[in-house]
Amino acid sequence: MKVYYQKLVIAAACLLCTDIAAAQDSNQSAETASESAETGDDSAKPISIGLLLSGGIDFEDNGFDQFGPGIGLRGGYTLDMGLYIGAQFLYIWGAGGGIPTSTTLIGAEAGYALSAGPVVIMPSAMLGAAIFSIDTDSTGWGSSISGDSSTDFYAAPGASVIYPIKSFFIGGDARFYLIFAEKTVKGLNFMLTGGMRF
Repeated sequence: MKVYYQKLVIAAACLLCTDIAAAQDSNQSAETASESAETGDDSAKPISIGLLLSGGIDFEDNGFDQFGPGIGLRGGYTLDMGLYIGAQFLYIWGAGGGIPTSTTLIGAEAGYALSAGPVVIMPSAMLGAAIFSIDTDSTGWGSSISGDSSTDFYAAPGASVIYPIKSFFIGGDARFYLIFAEKTVKGLNFMLTGGMRF
């Protein structure tokens, strides 16, 4: 009978220890989930959509500035491995000899997101179509010019620095553009960005 009571006490003690350990694990899991929610864990918000505001430098002396102020949208998806896949639309106002022009950039983007403390650094490359347009019936240098447009392939290597703020983000982007027109157009574009992650 004494042995029976000893076994009963040991079993009860083991059961109590198991319950305590389970409760501790549950509390730790809840704390981890809470911390992830507060810091805005990137892995839990892989989709990003943001607004772009741009301005740049046109390195070509062809009479037209194709990298003036611009506005656009950028969106993408970041895989668990850090690979980013997305797309961008950017509309840029330009001018040449008093003639209003515009350049529309539509492209796909691939990059790799690297965590660096509170920010994310993402080198990436874009490939797409650049549509250069001269406004219809614009007047410059005392003469009239009819509307015209051309579409060419472009490539744009660069990098972004993103600062996540829970479900939002802000950041900047610098990118070197090569537009493969009849004469290759080169330009450096700087963009400010901000948007949402979900």
